[in-house]
Amino acid sequence: MLKVGLIAVLLTVPMSFPCFAEEGEKRDAGHQVSHELPHSPSKIHLGFFVGAATNTHSEHTDLALGLDSEFRLPHWGHKFGVGLIGEWVFAKHRETLLAPSFVVHPTGGWKVLFAPGVLFEEDSSHRQFLMRTGAAYDFHVGSSSFSPTVNFDIVNGHLTVVYGLTFGFGFGH
Repeated sequence: MLKVGLIAVLLTVPMSFPCFAEEGEKRDAGHQVSHELPHSPSKIHLGFFVGAATNTHSEHTDLALGLDSEFRLPHWGHKFGVGLIGEWVFAKHRETLLAPSFVVHPTGGWKVLFAPGVLFEEDSSHRQFLMRTGAAYDFHVGSSSFSPTVNFDIVNGHLTVVYGLTFGFGFGH
């Protein structure tokens, strides 16, 4: 579990550097000046996730790949979105996750998601309910983004921590 915590910290450390901050302060001729980088949220965002999934019950860490989409709702300043997540964990028996997602963008590049879904195991008709919560920080470069991401999945009372980077593309301002 310590290894998972260290990796999560390493993924979030870049967010503390001012050169990566979406909002921050800049010194101009000895005065503090607030600024915000010009970025308006895209209506639609598509992402590709590359990372790992650590099952804390079986103490296994496996490759995880995923796709996600989000549609930002036009109400409340585009702070809320809905989407769909598809993810594959390449464990001893491959697992496939499908879940609708509900996303909140509280401030800056931060986003928090909630995703109730279904987990399918390879070579089995066995399906399990999954509840995912997670957080990410979007760094924008034009209409593209990269996001350190950490998710927590609960399946049958067992926790799996899924962490990595999401590479995305937004369109429709």
